[in-house]
Amino acid sequence: MLPYTPLHYLLLKDNFIALIMTSGNITDQPIIGDNLEAFEKLDRIVDFFLLYNRDIFNRCDDSVVKFINDDNVFFRRSRGYVPYPIILDFKLKEVLALGGELKNTISFSKENYIFLSQYLG
Repeated sequence: MLPYTPLHYLLLKDNFIALIMTSGNITDQPIIGDNLEAFEKLDRIVDFFLLYNRDIFNRCDDSVVKFINDDNVFFRRSRGYVPYPIILDFKLKEVLALGGELKNTISFSKENYIFLSQYLG
């Protein structure tokens, strides 16, 4: 994992053997956006909390990308990559695409662009 904030750098600089970080949610539940709610719901299943004094108004998962043959392969297109469009070499009909019940995004096409929402979980 590459650190993308100074805080991540400080946490990762000592080369921990294992350091597991999560977005703070229980399986199939939305990301917890409030410190008090995190204490109440996660206290029995986590060892430590990393807290911040700013409210979360728009919950957004991290993007998950693997670099293969000098190209990005997205497993989850989210923070840092949306709402920037995917630009195609050809035009599409206008389409609205809505994901299934779990692990989805909302996408729509306009000419040679595809606009995606963040990963919705």
